[in-house]
Formats: sequence, structure tokens, C-alpha cells
Amino acid sequence: MIRFFFRLNSYPRSQYFATIFTQANLNTVYESILKNNMDESSFNNWNESLTKTINQPRQAFGGYQDDVSAISVTACKVSLQ
Repeated sequence: MIRFFFRLNSYPRSQYFATIFTQANLNTVYESILKNNMDESSFNNWNESLTKTINQPRQAFGGYQDDVSAISVTACKVSLQ
């Protein structure tokens, strides 16, 4: 089982990147992340998820780098890995 100690924030459930987790096959890394590191508060508009990632401890953002880079103030505060 894969666990990391961050809460993962992403896009609304209806958008592609979030469906990678919500529609993951059983016993995959994506399903494990959904079960262990995500909840209903993980699925927001990208700017809400980024704000949460920046302002709250132990938060990560799963999304497109272009969205992070779109706002220069945000890009300076989010570690891209």
C-alpha cells in the first residue's frame, strides 16, 4: 500500500485530472491515493485547490503545471515536483 502524508487537492470530480483518481481501477496506486489521501474536500476549482495547498500544512496539488504557472504569485509559492 502506498501512503504519503499529504492531503491531495485536485480539480472538481467531473474534470479529467480528478477522474484519474475517482475512476481508478482497484488495487492501483491511484485508488490507494484516493482512499488514503483524498476526501470530498480534495475536489475544488484549481485556484481553490492551489490556495489550500499554499495556505494549509501538509497539502499537495495534483493538476496541470500550466494552472500553477498561470498566476506568478502562486507559482512562487508552490513547489513543482
